[in-house]
Amino acid sequence: TEGPYRPGTRWLNEKLPPWRFDPARARELLAEAGWKDSDGDGILDKDGSPFAFRILTNQGNDQRLKTATIIQKRLRDVGVDVSVRVLE
Repeated sequence: TEGPYRPGTRWLNEKLPPWRFDPARARELLAEAGWKDSDGDGILDKDGSPFAFRILTNQGNDQRLKTATIIQKRLRDVGVDVSVRVLE
């Protein structure tokens, strides 16, 4: 995606260059920032803290849950531990 706006909307800036999906480059950038898997568990850590966070979404919004699940998987592939919590 080239920005946060959907194609065809007036806010989309089509002059922005597209972003490539590049997990290898993401791992490189994270390593440059000091995130490494020091204990071999597959999750990056820095100064003894794992790179982990939670995505909250509302119940009954299937699109958001699917999006959160995709984000969770993609970030896990580069060593970030993401949990998804659905709230009422």
